Amino acid sequence: MFKLVPSRIISILALLCVIVGGYTSLNFIQTYIDTFSITPGRYSAQQLADSLRQTSDDLTRMVRLYAMTGEPVYRDYFNEILAIRNGDAPRPVDYFNIPYWDVVLATGEHPGEIGRARPIRTLIRLAHFTDEELALLEQVEDSSNELTQLENEVMDVVAAQIEAGGGDYRLEGAALEATQRLFGDEYAQAKLRIMQPLVDLAAEVDDSLADYVVWLRQHNARTYNTIVGSLALGILLSAAGIWLRRHDH
Repeated sequence: MFKLVPSRIISILALLCVIVGGYTSLNFIQTYIDTFSITPGRYSAQQLADSLRQTSDDLTRMVRLYAMTGEPVYRDYFNEILAIRNGDAPRPVDYFNIPYWDVVLATGEHPGEIGRARPIRTLIRLAHFTDEELALLEQVEDSSNELTQLENEVMDVVAAQIEAGGGDYRLEGAALEATQRLFGDEYAQAKLRIMQPLVDLAAEVDDSLADYVVWLRQHNARTYNTIVGSLALGILLSAAGIWLRRHDH
């Protein structure tokens, strides 16, 4: 009876090895599946940071064009950009995949299909930013609201000049002084307070994705070695158990 004990122990160890190998294989598959959600999420976060920078530049361009020319259409475009960002107007489907406002300025037409309204806060939530990244976005939002207030102050002065001139606009007097604010140090500093956190955010996203890729490679290497080792050991132990049982008989 005691001669059967070693073979049973070996069989149990072989079974444990197979279980470990199977469990590790499932873990490997789950990690692989998670990669398909984490990596696109990091990429979406990177795209969102770029889109916020683009939106800020588009707003700057529109307010400066309005102040320089007095053409109401540029203020309309400015307000439309804000409405899209805030979710008060539908977001074009390919809004950041094409030079959207370059096309609008060149042709007067809005290219592509119109999607549904999606506030920037919704996009931020869907992008799964980390707490550190969300803190940077809060800085951007606060600074952007401050800059929008400055820009509206300038456009209000320009609008008053247009009204006073009966629709005839000349870049002089109060309008000239207001326009100069868009090119002065005050505006540059306000713009920097938006752009710097966005640059830092893009760097944070890049670093986190790079760290995840390094971890993933190391994890996969360890997992692969565990799977191969446990299954190989299980096969050897099974063979040893079979040999012992035959030898015992």
